[in-house]
Amino acid sequence: MQKGHFEEKISTNKVRQSEIKRKLDVLGWLRIITFALGIGTIILGNFKQNLMGYVIGVILLGIFIGLVRAYKKIDLQREYYLAEEKVLEKYIARLGEEWKSFDEKGEAYYSDKSKEKDLDLLGRASLYQYICTAHTPFGKRALAKEISSGNKDRETILKRQGAIKELITDETFALHLQTISMQMKLRGEELKEESLESFMVEAEKQATYITKPMKYLGLILPFITLFGLVTALLGMNPSQGYI
Repeated sequence: MQKGHFEEKISTNKVRQSEIKRKLDVLGWLRIITFALGIGTIILGNFKQNLMGYVIGVILLGIFIGLVRAYKKIDLQREYYLAEEKVLEKYIARLGEEWKSFDEKGEAYYSDKSKEKDLDLLGRASLYQYICTAHTPFGKRALAKEISSGNKDRETILKRQGAIKELITDETFALHLQTISMQMKLRGEELKEESLESFMVEAEKQATYITKPMKYLGLILPFITLFGLVTALLGMNPSQGYI
C-alpha cells in the first residue's frame, strides 16, 4: 500500500470526526436546554398547581434522557474514528522509520536474549515492534512466542498463512479489528491477565440473555429516578397532593 492511500483514509476519517463533533455539540446544547426547561416547567407547575405543567415537564425530561442516550451512542462513533485514525497513523509509520518509536517492543518476553537480540526478533527496532498491534497480555505474549520459537507443524503453518492472506486481502476487516483493539487501549481497558482469565471462565459457564421487558425497564428506570428526585426536592407527592 502507498502512503497516499492511507493519508486519504485519514483525511476522510477527519471529515467524519468533524461531522460527529458538530452533532455532539448540538446534542450537548439540546440536553442542557431540555433539562432546564423540564425542571423549570415542573417547578412552575408546582407553583401554580397546574397539572399541564407537570405533564410538559415530564415529557421534556423524557426527551432529555433520550438525548443523553443518543449522545452516548454518537460519542462511541467518535471514539471509533479516533482509534481508527491512530491505527492509520501507525500504518504510515511502518512505511518509514517512525515505527521504531512504538512503545511495545516485546522486551518483557525475552527467553534467550542473545538469540532474540541478534536476530532482531524482540526489543528495539525488532520484528515484534514492527508488526505488533496487540493490546492484551494474551495477544502480546502469543505474538512474542510465535516470533521467538514458532511452530514447526506444517498444517498449522499453512492455516496461519491462509489467515494472514485473508487479512491482507480484506483491508477493511483488518482495519476494523485493529481499530477495536486501539479503542480498548485509548479507554484504558487493557485487562490484566488474572481478571481476563476469570471473566473467560465465568463466560464459559453460562450465557446471559436480556429479555424485552428488561430492555424496556432499562429505558424507563432513569426517567422514574429523575422524576422522583425532582418531586422529592420540590416536596411534591403526586399521589397525595401537596405537602
